[in-house]
Amino acid sequence: MKILIATGIFPPEIGGPATYVPRIAKEFLDRDHFVSVITYSDTYVHERDVHYPFLVKRIKRVNTLW
Repeated sequence: MKILIATGIFPPEIGGPATYVPRIAKEFLDRDHFVSVITYSDTYVHERDVHYPFLVKRIKRVNTLW
């Protein structure tokens, strides 16, 4: 199964989702699922994040009015 996890924060940021999303994604991988994570980033990263065994896509965070 293909699984996409969307989260507002992800390591190296600190916080709840940044702590548990990598663990959940790893558990899905261990059960032979294909996992991708999409998250915001203050510093836009074009290349693949090689620190994780799953795809991490970072989208540049922009200022919002709310």
